[in-house]
Amino acid sequence: MAADDTTDSRSSNLGSSRLLVGLAQGCAALLLIKASETHAWPATEPWLFASLIAFVALVPPTVLTGLGQMRVVMLSLWTLGATAIVVYTVHHSVTRDVVQLASTSALTDFLLAGALFVAYHLVAAAHADRKPVAAYRTYFDIAWKNGVQLVLSLLFTGAFWLLLFLGAALFDLIKIDAVSEFIKRDWFIYPASAIVFALAVHVSDMRVGLIDGARALALVLLSWLLPVMTLFAVAFLGALPVTGLEPLWATGSATALLLAAAVALVVLINAAYQHGDPDMAPHVILKIAARFAGLALLPIVAVAGYSIWLRIDQHGLTPERVMASAFVAVAACYAVGYAIAALWPGRWMRPLEATNILAGFVMVGMIVALLTPIGDPARLAVDDQVRRLKAGIVSASTFDYNFLRFDAARYGIDALKRLAGDKSSPQAQIIANQAEDALARKVREEPEQPPQELLAKIIVYPKGATLPDSFLKQNWAGVNSSPVGCSRYMTVTSPCEAFFADFDGDGVMEVLIGDRSRVNVFRLSREQVWIWIGSFDPTRCGDVFAGLRAGRVRSIPPVINDLEIDGKRVRLEGCPQ
Repeated sequence: MAADDTTDSRSSNLGSSRLLVGLAQGCAALLLIKASETHAWPATEPWLFASLIAFVALVPPTVLTGLGQMRVVMLSLWTLGATAIVVYTVHHSVTRDVVQLASTSALTDFLLAGALFVAYHLVAAAHADRKPVAAYRTYFDIAWKNGVQLVLSLLFTGAFWLLLFLGAALFDLIKIDAVSEFIKRDWFIYPASAIVFALAVHVSDMRVGLIDGARALALVLLSWLLPVMTLFAVAFLGALPVTGLEPLWATGSATALLLAAAVALVVLINAAYQHGDPDMAPHVILKIAARFAGLALLPIVAVAGYSIWLRIDQHGLTPERVMASAFVAVAACYAVGYAIAALWPGRWMRPLEATNILAGFVMVGMIVALLTPIGDPARLAVDDQVRRLKAGIVSASTFDYNFLRFDAARYGIDALKRLAGDKSSPQAQIIANQAEDALARKVREEPEQPPQELLAKIIVYPKGATLPDSFLKQNWAGVNSSPVGCSRYMTVTSPCEAFFADFDGDGVMEVLIGDRSRVNVFRLSREQVWIWIGSFDPTRCGDVFAGLRAGRVRSIPPVINDLEIDGKRVRLEGCPQ
């Protein structure tokens, strides 16, 4: 009986503490929203306001979890450390920009949340085992338990709001809108949401068996997706020698797709491995799939690294390429460790444990570096681009000064000022003039490609054919549905294509140019000028591009005549059979 009383007392104390944390979080969020709406302090201090928003959003959830997993002293130290990281990274994110905003980017928020999530579990597991590096099973149990708990708590909060809206809708049916108005008030939304989330964390924490069951079910289901993903990965790698890498580069998103595949393999391998208990080894099919997946991970990450290296070698660093390189570096830690685990002669995939722990520390360090001056993507990109300019790798006339002016935060502005002040040589003088022009710009000025160059990008069918010289050389300025627009905004997934067809049966081919949304038709007039005569939707009657490309096109009389109404021709639109 005494043990039950102690347990009930502990549960009650934890519940009260968590509800107080939730209430404080909700009230703090409400105050920040009101300060933003009224432009009152602290909303008048961009970096402080952004730091407070990030703190209120990210730190309390770890405190809610830590109340059941850490002693008060350790939890206090963790909260202070997490707060310091949040404030410092957000301060840098805001003050690095030329125009300081009282908010951070979605990418910064995502990376910071990820770093705090991983860091918390590294600290909580070490605290639970009372040593700097905990046993792998401790990391696994705490991280997966809290991950499932977070998902369930978010779902519970969402269900709470669905029920509120449903209840309010019932009152709306009988013309009582007080309930709807009540739940839409800011002073209700934020505290209520935070308190309900805190309650969900507490209830799920007190029902460990339910969390363990949900986790076990999720891992089992995920693990049986591993053979499917492994088959895709191995087949993809087997096809690469046949297809070559060119189709991969043509997508324009090879690195992102390959990293996504690597993440999927890592998650599914861990779902199969779980905590690595030999007495709970998975099915032999999963064991084999995990080994092949671990081996496939290495070449996939290697191709991703090669892809980003090619872009950097050709065009230098950009903030996006710095980010991608960092992600590839983290993925490489997993890839090397998992390849070793796949070939490990001892217990099945055992090196995976050390790999996951090491990669966790690397991931936290990498994210913190990216969000601080240490590895700020804009700073690294500016340094590299200026180096390429001064080394003559990029000429002064083709260098992208707009990048420094508009896309590289204050690092780019500072670099332009240094370039503008350096007139030590004729070449430096040319660069200085360009830098001064860029500094004087208030809006981005993109170099306009000549129409002839844009039209030359159009893909012409049949293969080997070319657009008429008169078509390419014509001045298309002001022409209705100009083909220049189609070629200017073409993408890999929506190319601009040209075809030929004799619409009027006079023996002279008209030119059809368009993309997936619209095909425009142009005819050569008696004055030898190409004019637009109409257009059609290429998807209205099914995809017609295959037929156009193959040349399966002929002119036929209309099935239904046009109508003349008050001297105006009206044509039916449709797909007559």
